[in-house]
Amino acid sequence: LESCVRKMRLQKGKNESQQKNADALRGIRSRYYSGYRNVFQERGLQYESMHRDPAKKDLVPHPVDIVDKKSLLYQITGQTHLEGCPSWHHQMVGDISNTRLSVIAQTETQGIKIIEAVQRKDRRFCLGLQFHPEVAVGKHINKEQNANAFMDYDTAMSFFRAFIEAGKEMPEEEWDIAA
Repeated sequence: LESCVRKMRLQKGKNESQQKNADALRGIRSRYYSGYRNVFQERGLQYESMHRDPAKKDLVPHPVDIVDKKSLLYQITGQTHLEGCPSWHHQMVGDISNTRLSVIAQTETQGIKIIEAVQRKDRRFCLGLQFHPEVAVGKHINKEQNANAFMDYDTAMSFFRAFIEAGKEMPEEEWDIAA
């Protein structure tokens, strides 16, 4: 499992095969773009230091609050507050009304609530994240100097374990989550 997560880390200079693996975990924006097009750029908001490294050299850890205790995210982590969520985004999901998505986690920056995770509750396992647990896993595996600033290894790995378990249990006809 660790080697799969390692391969999924999206970084500059990865080959095409590694890029395809990374694409499998594209996250919340892909889920959102697939049917709902209300995404905001952060221009005008001064939260770059919390959500994106201005030098663009590394991801930035920040807290996320899980706002729905009935969500997959809460079931996976058993927590209502996650510290050190790796972030690189410069966009955020806007309004999700009139969609099948539910907001299950958010953070607040300068009085602005930012959606950090969504779920389609009409599907067995359809979860979109704005943060990158695979980066935290890689930082811990590689014993990077700043690894402890990011979510702990077990919490980060819990996302992948849950994903694999859900895949084992899910009939193939339910695999098309874009419907």
